[in-house]
Amino acid sequence: MFKFIWLVAFTFLVTNISSQNNIKIKFVKKEHNFGKIKESDGSAVHKFEFKNISKKPVIISKVYASCGCTTPSWTKSPILPGKKGYISASYDPRNRPGRFTKNINVYTSSNSTAHTLIIKGEVSPKELTIEDKYRYNFDALRLKSTRVNYASIYTNQTKKRTIDIINNSANKINLSFDKLTIPKHIKAEIPATLLPNAKGVITISYNASLKNDWDYVIDRLYLQINNSSQKHEIYVNARIEEDFSKLSQKELKEAPIVKFEDELYNFGTVKSGKKIAIEFKYKNLGKRDLIIRKLQTNCACISVGYQKITKANSSDIIKIIFDSNKYDGNIYKTIKLVTNIPGRDKHGRSKSKIILRIKGKVERL
Repeated sequence: MFKFIWLVAFTFLVTNISSQNNIKIKFVKKEHNFGKIKESDGSAVHKFEFKNISKKPVIISKVYASCGCTTPSWTKSPILPGKKGYISASYDPRNRPGRFTKNINVYTSSNSTAHTLIIKGEVSPKELTIEDKYRYNFDALRLKSTRVNYASIYTNQTKKRTIDIINNSANKINLSFDKLTIPKHIKAEIPATLLPNAKGVITISYNASLKNDWDYVIDRLYLQINNSSQKHEIYVNARIEEDFSKLSQKELKEAPIVKFEDELYNFGTVKSGKKIAIEFKYKNLGKRDLIIRKLQTNCACISVGYQKITKANSSDIIKIIFDSNKYDGNIYKTIKLVTNIPGRDKHGRSKSKIILRIKGKVERL
């Protein structure tokens, strides 16, 4: 009896699988080449037609595009035997000049194997307008950027960057920086006047030796147009680093080496409002003084006490107070040290940067 039941179940399963596998669709074609399309013309659309060549209705269950630039749509209702359906692919060429090839994977409710459709073509870039070239607008003045970035600059370096500008009005404009807000380590130059439709350049020189700071820093310059009381901000970003390239082999061998007992502290679960005292103990294993150039936290809830200099072969402590007031839930905070330790670790990261972490959970009272 058991064998008979098993045989019936097996026969039903095989028949059902066979029936499912016999539900098929056939596309007229699975690849479409748009040829050359213009970016300025907007989205290009192609409709792939298919036919249900089986004896049962087919449902398109899922359609996935390989890129967010491609938007598919399709026949949502069941396609009866012998009837046709479609998969439509819309390609958005904005900011995508050049050749492209994109895939659309189509799944039916009866088959886990995808039908892969392909669209391809070449996008001719649109002619850029003044607004495209100079994206930022300060009244009559347009700028290619409002930010100058010195990705890496040594403390003994001076670097120069520029910003292209254009007078996009029909009148002459007067330009100036608020000199009272320009820090001593920055020199900013700008044309005093710009005629209608005239182009110009803002030149910003950065002297890191005068900044007296380390790692990521930001300054703001304030641009005035036609002596208006309104001031437009120009951001100057820099990552100031120590130049270790001039150290001798002897200096490198004697350089400070820091060893923390732990670089992560888990304070467990506490009630909101409690102040948690944390100590990170470390030792300078090198033959020269360890200097903590800068210490940064990612939260005003953390106060830190530390010694700026740790002598060779000496130990010290970084003392931290975490104020859990106003917090609720899981906590993860970091303390970043910028030091005078040269070299890079096995991951290519600068040894001069050390990240300490605290974590735990705060429960509201």
